[in-house]
Amino acid sequence: GLARHALEILKRLQMVYDEKYSTPLKAPPTEKQKLDGLPGHWVVIKPNGQAYGRVDASLAEPAPVEAPSSPTTAAAAAEAETQGGEGEGGGEAKVEEAAVPPPPLQELLNGTLIEDGKTLEYEIGLVPAAMQEGLHTRHRTYTNALGLTIYEDAAETQKISLHTDGTQLTRNVAEETGYVYVDVWKECYAHVRCQLAPTGERKTLVHCSDGCVIEVTPENGVGEEGSRVHTLLKDRHGLTIKALPDGVVEVLSKEGSTEADEHYTALLPEGKLVLKNIELDEGTEGEFALTA
Repeated sequence: GLARHALEILKRLQMVYDEKYSTPLKAPPTEKQKLDGLPGHWVVIKPNGQAYGRVDASLAEPAPVEAPSSPTTAAAAAEAETQGGEGEGGGEAKVEEAAVPPPPLQELLNGTLIEDGKTLEYEIGLVPAAMQEGLHTRHRTYTNALGLTIYEDAAETQKISLHTDGTQLTRNVAEETGYVYVDVWKECYAHVRCQLAPTGERKTLVHCSDGCVIEVTPENGVGEEGSRVHTLLKDRHGLTIKALPDGVVEVLSKEGSTEADEHYTALLPEGKLVLKNIELDEGTEGEFALTA
């Protein structure tokens, strides 16, 4: 039915994508290709309309070139022997030419490394844009030719970005506490809120349509690169699942439960499931361990 038809469309799109982008860039892309977005890249457009492309620096490194196999080398040498007038070494030149790696992506895009060398940034061009400021309210409205619209108040405490695909991004600054809240919303998708405290502590909340809430908090609160996180999942009935950085998964079966002896615990590193606070026939409580 409909699902099969959708899968066929996706397969066709995948085939076209593989044909166009299965090999690395060998020549500088056009301005339109860069503005549309190269595979694995993202486009940043500043308020003045200047567009930049960015990509992870690790993806910009040239792929290692494999040495040609012996059948290819033998075929190239045989072809060189059969062709007259080309002089000696013709086959070797062809083999060497086939083994030449493509130019580095930084060179093709004329880019520079930013963020301590972690990101490659390159200039794309100007996107027609307009900025309007209200005479009385001082509220600003920004629009560009790609359909992006941004509203911002005079105090810069609230900014709303509307994208052409229906995504709405809102940034609010609480004047009393200094907390920054970034909300990402799109119809038929989960609502995501990122919370950033003035001290650097941060938290991410995902509100799903079925009432479940996913909470992700860095172990040290700051969320530095490589830091571990606490993940909490709570459904609308009060069941809570906690995933701790050390591989322990706790299941709180009672709403509002916080004590360690009121839940089931899965010790993933040890392959063990511990059931705590189990009532026995005699009315006593015990602890069982099930090894998986």
